[in-house]
Amino acid sequence: MQSPVEIAHPYDCQYVNQPGEKMIELAQQLATQNLIYLDGDRARAAEALHREAPAMRAAMQKSIDAGITATKVTA
Repeated sequence: MQSPVEIAHPYDCQYVNQPGEKMIELAQQLATQNLIYLDGDRARAAEALHREAPAMRAAMQKSIDAGITATKVTA
């Protein structure tokens, strides 16, 4: 079992420009969809979210590749 992570850490809130209350609210929405297990201000991924990991990684890589292509300089 993985360790829970803090949902509304000040650094994370600053990074996404959202208050901690909004982060908790969004986490509660994910919990109602059975994607995470929420315990106060801490959460861990549910099996349903783990199953989505390959698709999320592929989408992330596709975005990275598109960014690299868009900024490529040719001589």
